[in-house]
Amino acid sequence: MVRAPAGDRGRGRRRRTRAFESRAHARAPHPSRARSARRPARGRGRIPAVSLPRAYRAHAIVLRGRNLGEADRALSLLTLERGKLDAVAKGVRRGDSRLSGRLELLSEVDASFHRGRSLDVITGADPVTSYWQRLVTPEAFAVASVVAELVDAFCEPELPVPAVYRLLRGATAAIAGRGEARRVLARFELRLLDELGLGIPLDACMHCQRALAEQAVVDLSVGGLACPSCLRPEGNTVLDAGELVALQHLGAPKGQGASLRAGAKVARAVETLIVHHLGKTARSLAALDALAPE
Repeated sequence: MVRAPAGDRGRGRRRRTRAFESRAHARAPHPSRARSARRPARGRGRIPAVSLPRAYRAHAIVLRGRNLGEADRALSLLTLERGKLDAVAKGVRRGDSRLSGRLELLSEVDASFHRGRSLDVITGADPVTSYWQRLVTPEAFAVASVVAELVDAFCEPELPVPAVYRLLRGATAAIAGRGEARRVLARFELRLLDELGLGIPLDACMHCQRALAEQAVVDLSVGGLACPSCLRPEGNTVLDAGELVALQHLGAPKGQGASLRAGAKVARAVETLIVHHLGKTARSLAALDALAPE
């Protein structure tokens, strides 16, 4: 048997190795092709996007506004159907605008909107209720500003809260219809906390759950009331029996002994509880405090 020279045998092994590698490379798909093969086909296995209508209507109450450009105005609204939202009223500051005079503070309108890139656009506003002429007195306007600011601060965007909407509508009517608008504020604040699920027990201690009768101490660490046994009165706001009863009537639901009769001390106690839950003091309170005291 004649053997091939050593050099020929090496070349043969290299040729066979290259032939095997080329066949293996031909069988294996390219990495990019393998990834595309694992990808689902376009339109398959995906949840179709829900397209929202470009135009819609909603009942809305104006909470605040700021000037935008030469004639526009950006508004924060509380709507019955969609919760709080921001929108722009184009050209509303022009005298000949169809929206002029309809989007003042706490005015209620049946509005039509068109979805925009950053802000929705108010395309129409039919008045529902407007107490603007009776809200321009200093005290009424200051109270209305506090009420609107609290709703704006507590309510989350695009989260419908129909109970708060109805509460705001009723409070606006009460502010416009009373000679002493400031008396509406404390009751509104307590009812707002109730409707938001932050209601404060007004007849029991927050710590020991015992009934409050003779005295109640405002406990800012928990945002509620405590009995003198659980919290020392020194350095804290203390309500006597009469003031405690007034506070309970102030926060009672409509038709269950509700009353607006509350002194300055009770109103201040409610204000401190609101500050605790909100985490800050409403800026509009400065204008209200600058007026003559209650």
